[in-house]
Amino acid sequence: MGKPTRIGRTPGTGGVSDLWKNQDGTPSKRATGAWVQGRGKPQGIGSRWRGWYVGVDGKPRTKDFRIHADAEAWSNAQTRQGGHERLG
Repeated sequence: MGKPTRIGRTPGTGGVSDLWKNQDGTPSKRATGAWVQGRGKPQGIGSRWRGWYVGVDGKPRTKDFRIHADAEAWSNAQTRQGGHERLG
């Protein structure tokens, strides 16, 4: 699994992390194909984007998405609602 952005514990915060890249921009363990050798477009295994937020109880919650816009919309909705959605 990739190294997502470190999640702080401030309730009401949220964001999106790229699971195919490390914070320094290098390919993560989920990255595959020619991209790992420095050629071609990003490729990887599994969903690329992780939406995250910190609930009112101070616990971080995450959900993985194939599309960045979907992850961003989910994270924004959770932070607006106060993070009351129950996950699986």
